[in-house]
Amino acid sequence: MLRLPKVEGQGFKVDAARLAQLSEIIDGMLYDDNGKLGLKKEGTLEFPIIVEGCTAETFANFLGWLNHLYVYNVSFII
Repeated sequence: MLRLPKVEGQGFKVDAARLAQLSEIIDGMLYDDNGKLGLKKEGTLEFPIIVEGCTAETFANFLGWLNHLYVYNVSFII
């Protein structure tokens, strides 16, 4: 499920399930004990998740790392 955090006024789209896989702490922040994701409207355009203590550029770099694609060099496979 996509969530919409805002950093320095800039909105981002984040796959919450993928983000939760990073650590138990993040999983605990996003999901309740029943495995439900936050409040019904939390993370929507109307009610974005505000990320404090981070710049928009840093958050964009983090999401780039989170969503990177693995590229294999053929010489390493042979």
